[in-house]
Amino acid sequence: MGQELMQHDKLGSGFIHKLTDWRFQDTASRLDLANQFVAADVDKMCYDMETQKYYLLSAVHPTSGEPTWYEVSENIGGGEANTISSVGAGVSIVKGKVGVDLQVKSFAQGDNIVLTVDANTVTISATLPDVPPDDEEFLAFAAVGGHRVVSRVSNTQVSHTDYSSYNSCRAIVGVTLGAASAGAAVSVRKEGLLIEPSWAWTPNLDVYLTFSGQLTQTIPTTNHLISIGQAITATSIQIRLSPIIKLN
Repeated sequence: MGQELMQHDKLGSGFIHKLTDWRFQDTASRLDLANQFVAADVDKMCYDMETQKYYLLSAVHPTSGEPTWYEVSENIGGGEANTISSVGAGVSIVKGKVGVDLQVKSFAQGDNIVLTVDANTVTISATLPDVPPDDEEFLAFAAVGGHRVVSRVSNTQVSHTDYSSYNSCRAIVGVTLGAASAGAAVSVRKEGLLIEPSWAWTPNLDVYLTFSGQLTQTIPTTNHLISIGQAITATSIQIRLSPIIKLN
């Protein structure tokens, strides 16, 4: 790049250093020396054939037509013709190109979707829809603890699931909502979100059945492997029973 050059002498005629042997690079040569420059000429290139230098018309005075030239090291031209396209699989956000306008489609929030926009990033967050829990009341065959996996032992009674027994695993009903003594009523959540403030799960990992109907995120290596659901937060799980996998 070079220095900025204010046109001197015949300010409106298009002369550079009073030379007449010059031409525009991106439009037809201007031969009418009486014709002043206008705003539409800004950013056009000119070549001085005597000095063999390029000049960019950087400004034109709004009333006098006085041009301000900027010496550049080479012909920077009028820029490349831009296009826009979508690569890869999925839905394209490209709409098209209209003239110099590169157009993309807008994002809109849908059900359970939240869009957060800052200076550089669009964050898309999804929330789980509210699903009514599926609860059923049973009688405790023996004393049961709260938030334990229980299996049906009769039409009306449940007890802690024995994960070493295939039959007990196959009869799983769900997770108790509280403790109950033998013969007392106990509510069992069969499916849906279950929250317990004392839990400390790792979100997005499965929760498994272990000894005496207890829950764990350590993957069992003996007896039967059953995922009771997935931890949504540190204190909540989405109950959804997986098929039974016999380990030994």
